Amino acid sequence: MAFGSTLVIGYASGNKTLTKINVAEPYASEYYLRESLVSHKAQIRHTTVSRKDATTGLVTVYDRHNVEFMKTVFATVSAKEYYVKSYNVLEQPPQVGDVELTDALADWLIASSNVNIVSLNNWES
Repeated sequence: MAFGSTLVIGYASGNKTLTKINVAEPYASEYYLRESLVSHKAQIRHTTVSRKDATTGLVTVYDRHNVEFMKTVFATVSAKEYYVKSYNVLEQPPQVGDVELTDALADWLIASSNVNIVSLNNWES
């Protein structure tokens, strides 16, 4: 199963519908929306990584799922171009279907009207 030909990203200011523009391989897709002064991009990638335990020497293979959103605000006469990027990586053994940790992270980030994201932007830790 694959994501569809469009991907809807919910912004506080309203939804943005991005169109699939690239399927790099069976396990990677890219979506894009160009507006007059802003572009929106999303990438979804799946890979595997191997982790070797230093003490036992045993190797465990992990599925790695990466979702990245990027918004570029283009330059104007009075302002330079800039981008904002947010991404999440989920790594776990293929036989583990647990989504609890990623769900907890998303909930923590948006808790209390996004106060934790604001705190991160203010270099709090």
